[in-house]
Amino acid sequence: MDKQQRSSLIKDFVMKMSIQEFITYAQDRQWIPTVFKCEICHNFCAQQKNKLSYIWYCKQCPKQYSILYGTYFYNSKFDIRLLSLIAIFCVSELTVHQVARLLPVSERNIYGYFHQIRQAIIASQLVQLLEGEVEIDESLFARHKYHVGRHRKTMQIWVLGLKQRDSDACRFFVVGNTRTEAVLLPLIKSCVKNQSVIYSDKWRAYFNLQSHNSYVHYTVNHSIQFVNRALMPQNILIHTQGIESTWNAAKMHFRMMRGCHKENIQEYLNYYSVLKQKHRNVEDLLDIGLNFNNYYYEDVTQDIVTNQTQ
Repeated sequence: MDKQQRSSLIKDFVMKMSIQEFITYAQDRQWIPTVFKCEICHNFCAQQKNKLSYIWYCKQCPKQYSILYGTYFYNSKFDIRLLSLIAIFCVSELTVHQVARLLPVSERNIYGYFHQIRQAIIASQLVQLLEGEVEIDESLFARHKYHVGRHRKTMQIWVLGLKQRDSDACRFFVVGNTRTEAVLLPLIKSCVKNQSVIYSDKWRAYFNLQSHNSYVHYTVNHSIQFVNRALMPQNILIHTQGIESTWNAAKMHFRMMRGCHKENIQEYLNYYSVLKQKHRNVEDLLDIGLNFNNYYYEDVTQDIVTNQTQ
């Protein structure tokens, strides 16, 4: 089953439900909060139906809040089911044009929602540090075509990549055309736990890596060999083939997208690293795309959106 067929099935499944049935379905799976506190009097609100959807209604104030109050979809006029389908199709890696053909929403609106969804999912998912055995490498993502032009060196865009060996967890950082120790080491320290084992090539910016955060650092000289077997008796295989494979998959992802603007490379790489860890089956896609808890603003207080356990 390809993406288009799977997306059509998901659309039929969601749109066959009424709005109330969908909200109940989402609340049962904790995708939408089941309780809500008024931001003025801090009393619990009741859920009521209005003309278009459902709202939180405070009987004491009285004040009304959208069922999606505090999320990036708060001011949207669209049906909550349509918003959910846009989110799930974004996570399913459909293009804006493909989604516009499936839903009665303009490409311009879909593009704006896709951007907000990516940013929210990245903020909610990329929180854990890499640990254990980690491979690092840099790769060139943008350059002048045919290597011509006056600014062909300054226009290069290099990306630092980190890949955890025992999982699909990875991180990417766009570093422009500067790959010095002062740039790369703080980025590595920001996402790799102390006392981790790091594998890299002989790039000079990594020479002092072992003196930082108690890292154990092994290197392989790619001009001589791709796998350093010097420590094979100790069951230590020194190579960076994991991150090299990740580069190939990430660049293939960009080719399928037909490229993107250079200012958006970091966002798409972060989003790709989330999908690489979570993109397993339809259940995982639903849990990420339809979980509106991922789309709340960071400054929403606990008094407004209460914990699901209350």
